[in-house]
Amino acid sequence: MAIEIVKTENGYKIQKLDNEKLRILQLTDVHIGGGFCSRKKDARAIDAVKKVITKANPDFVIVTGDISYPFPVIATKNNQKSAKMFADTLKKLNVNWA
Repeated sequence: MAIEIVKTENGYKIQKLDNEKLRILQLTDVHIGGGFCSRKKDARAIDAVKKVITKANPDFVIVTGDISYPFPVIATKNNQKSAKMFADTLKKLNVNWA
């Protein structure tokens, strides 16, 4: 999964070093709460992310929509905790993402 990200005059270009087709996976609206009341839901969401990435084996993951779900009644007001949970998961999977 060797890729390089090259800055161009119009932005950035992602390409594989071996000239094979680039496999991109899009994840959207993961909605991790990061709070005490959302622990089970968060675990299911993280588990689903792990399974999808492992099965798809992408070169690059693009994340759109909401990673966190900072609703104070069932989650938390702190977006950083849920965003860190997500980022740590992708880091452990050793996947390039944005």
